[in-house]
Amino acid sequence: MSPQDLQPDTRRALVRGRALYIAGRYFEAHEAWEDAWRVESGQVRSFLQALIQVSAGFVKATRDGRPAGAVKHFESASERLAGLPDVFAGVALAPFREDLAAATDAARRWRDGSSRRLEARPPRIDYVV
Repeated sequence: MSPQDLQPDTRRALVRGRALYIAGRYFEAHEAWEDAWRVESGQVRSFLQALIQVSAGFVKATRDGRPAGAVKHFESASERLAGLPDVFAGVALAPFREDLAAATDAARRWRDGSSRRLEARPPRIDYVV
C-alpha cells in the first residue's frame, strides 16, 4: 500500500502524527493517529494502532515512569506489525521493527531492574521514496 492509497484524512493524520512523534510529543502523536484509526479498517487500522501503541509506550516510559506499561504497549505493537509488509503506506517498517525490538528489550531490562530508565530511542518512522 502506498501513501496515495490512503484516505486523505488518514494521510494528513499520518504526517501530523509523525511530526509530533519526532518532536517527542508522544501523547499528541497518539491523538493524531487515533483520529484516523477510528475510521479505518484492515491493515491500515492495524498499522495506525501499532503507531498508537508505540507512542503510548513512550508516554508510559517518559511521562509516567511505568516500565511494565511500556513493555505491554511495545509488545502489542510488534504483534500488529508482524503481518504487514516491510514498506507500508510509504513507511519503512523493517527498521521501525528493529528499533521497536530494541526498545522492547530495553523496557524489559528496566522493568526487571537491570536498568534505571528506558535506555532506547524511539523507533524511526522513515518514509521510503
